[in-house]
Amino acid sequence: MEAEVRNFLSRRETRRESRRDKILDVAEAQFMKFGYAGTAMSNIVNELGGSKGTLWSYFPSKYSLFTAVVDRASSIFRDTLKTSLDTGEDIETVLLDFCRKYIKKITLEKSLELYRLIIGESIRFPEIGTICPSSKHLAQRAWRYN
Repeated sequence: MEAEVRNFLSRRETRRESRRDKILDVAEAQFMKFGYAGTAMSNIVNELGGSKGTLWSYFPSKYSLFTAVVDRASSIFRDTLKTSLDTGEDIETVLLDFCRKYIKKITLEKSLELYRLIIGESIRFPEIGTICPSSKHLAQRAWRYN
């Protein structure tokens, strides 16, 4: 009986995590296409199907959803870099591999789009600048030159 309960909970948790990932996938696409200001939670719900209540149970605000999108991208990036450091190779090989992966990742179009989004929106929505601290400084400098 106890094993059945644990199995049920793990299936339920797996479904919940899968649903969360799907929400993040749709939200990321919406944020990239329409920006932070142009993305509406209702549009995300419409694309996903389901109800606003379900979306709000995962993410209580658009800001928390955007933060989760950025956190997921950052986490994947950090994990990729960590594997470069734990190879047991000599230091020169490790550092070269790390630098190659780092440069490759930060120059990917998807990475650049996300960073541009954070910088561009941090003028109108300063709380977004706190997600990526250097973006607020860069946005303020860019604003002076426009």
